[in-house]
Amino acid sequence: MSTAIFYITENGLNLAKRLQKLYPEGRIEKFNSKEVRDIWHKHKNLIFIMAAGIVVRTIASLIKDKKTDPAVVVLDEKGKYAISLLSGHIGGANQLANDIANFLGGHSVITSAQLYLRPKNLIIGIGCNKGTSANEIENSIKTVLYDNNMSFLSIHSIATIDIKGNEKGLKEFAEKYDFKINTYTSDELNAVVSLQPSALSLSDTVFKATGAKGVAEPSALLSSGNDKLLVAKQKIGNVTIAVAKQKSEVRSLPLQALSGGQKSEQKGKIFIVGTGPGGIEHITPYAQKAIKKSDVIVGYGTYLDLIQELIKDKEVISTGMTQEIDRCKKAVEIALSGKTVSVISGGDPGIYAMAGLVFDIYRGMASHAPVNIEVIPGISALNACAARLGAPLMHDFAVISLSDRLTSWELIEKRLAAAAISDFVTVLYNPKSMGRPEHINKARAIFLRHRSTETPVGIVKGAMRENERIIITNLRDMLNYDIDMQTTVIIGNSQTFVWNNYMITPRGYKNKFHL
Repeated sequence: MSTAIFYITENGLNLAKRLQKLYPEGRIEKFNSKEVRDIWHKHKNLIFIMAAGIVVRTIASLIKDKKTDPAVVVLDEKGKYAISLLSGHIGGANQLANDIANFLGGHSVITSAQLYLRPKNLIIGIGCNKGTSANEIENSIKTVLYDNNMSFLSIHSIATIDIKGNEKGLKEFAEKYDFKINTYTSDELNAVVSLQPSALSLSDTVFKATGAKGVAEPSALLSSGNDKLLVAKQKIGNVTIAVAKQKSEVRSLPLQALSGGQKSEQKGKIFIVGTGPGGIEHITPYAQKAIKKSDVIVGYGTYLDLIQELIKDKEVISTGMTQEIDRCKKAVEIALSGKTVSVISGGDPGIYAMAGLVFDIYRGMASHAPVNIEVIPGISALNACAARLGAPLMHDFAVISLSDRLTSWELIEKRLAAAAISDFVTVLYNPKSMGRPEHINKARAIFLRHRSTETPVGIVKGAMRENERIIITNLRDMLNYDIDMQTTVIIGNSQTFVWNNYMITPRGYKNKFHL
């Protein structure tokens, strides 16, 4: 576990619970000096919500070395100030304080001089052996920067050869600190080397393994837009590092400017993020990381309103409910420019949502620059509603949308009949709207041809949100309740039953194991 949050008062506990949304893996502890001593070297980050004096007196005897001590940040109970108290530069407390302040809408208090002398403009060119751990990569980079009087917090991005772009340890390190990895082919790197062969370090071993005469130095130059290094290649264990300063207003140095050859494009990135029911507590940590590392957030206004704490410091493009195509086109255009964009989708982006549309639109633009697309799953409406009802989806089930905006009603009726005849538990999305109030009536009529009037039906509106409403009824009475576009309806199969106000579909364990 990497983060521990200590509090003293009830207000401190409330703030700690808010912070746990930012650090889902973090443990919350009521302050106890013995507990602090016990976990001093077991956690990377220690957050204290209390007076700084209490913290100083507690940790004074524990402090040994800035390379091994944990990062310590102190907060006031209102979350207005996040003070980087210990291990700010090397240990990451400065970044921790900044992240907390951004999340809470407060201010970070940083005393390290380097932060004010150096903006976030360092490009780390890196090469590493296969299987090198994220921890070794991180420690090597911190050592090089420290030895050259540079701040880890000044890192802008990472640059390397394309065959190392998916190296597990490198990816884990980059994701941990939200660093973008820019990758280049061996030909692109060799073109840089050819311009100044005497100024750069060349390696026959690297050339045999990768086809590039160098990796760390030329990739740093290529990504920075500069023709000089701040730190020449340094090898530490399995890691080779070079550092360049990002040229003002240049994200990636065009290869054409270096060698007169073809332009090297910086790849954009699209995260298609599922935010589930909407509350931050129901969004996966990985999805939260993707949102944090994005330059631009695109989404439907209602979904964006539910995640304001995550996007308040981002460029946000919000559109209305029926403007999905506009949203996806805009996201692709932004990514084609080289930026990272998150397309926000409620529920799961691959279920009646944005993922397919993004791929369709990008496929139509395939002649443009390459874009990386990653779909990040979320809790879908069917998962959330089933959880609220009990266990209605324990056996085979079908999911059908009653919206005929993109699918003909004739086809929808065929699918409803097939699901009813096959005794599937059936989940109905988009059951009723002002423009099609009769669709839910027709769906019910189809199921009544094949199911008993007593078949359990679950009706859930706003699952896991403030306006949540849960009803368990049956096919006979289901239309007596309010059903709209925010509602999901689950119709049980012939074995589904209601017990203790739970809707349950048996899997067959009872018969097989004589329960």
